[in-house]
Amino acid sequence: MQFDDFTSKGGLLRGEDVTPAGETVTISAIEERQFEGEKPKAVIYFREDIGGVVCNATRIAALRALAPDGGVEMESLVGVPVVMYQTMVNFSGRQVPSIAFRAADKNGGPPVSAPRGANAAT
Repeated sequence: MQFDDFTSKGGLLRGEDVTPAGETVTISAIEERQFEGEKPKAVIYFREDIGGVVCNATRIAALRALAPDGGVEMESLVGVPVVMYQTMVNFSGRQVPSIAFRAADKNGGPPVSAPRGANAAT
């Protein structure tokens, strides 16, 4: 058990924690998590034990397209390899790094390694 497990967003990855080239990771779990003052959100975790990613509407849409069941049940993503990469998005009038997902290359895609700051808060 780590101290970050008990902070408001401990153990979650941020856009700065991944590279634009991306990392191939395999989804291991999807949990609903309540953040203070917000609606519950889905958090995706990975076999590589690098932290979780909070799912916003854009990430949900990308993951739905990758789901083997056609985008019905989020749990169908468990065991699916995806490329997690950094993209730039507009937030409060400025460009900031964000995490995005795309299909993993059938031949393996980018190598798996722990992203920078794997235990950083979101």
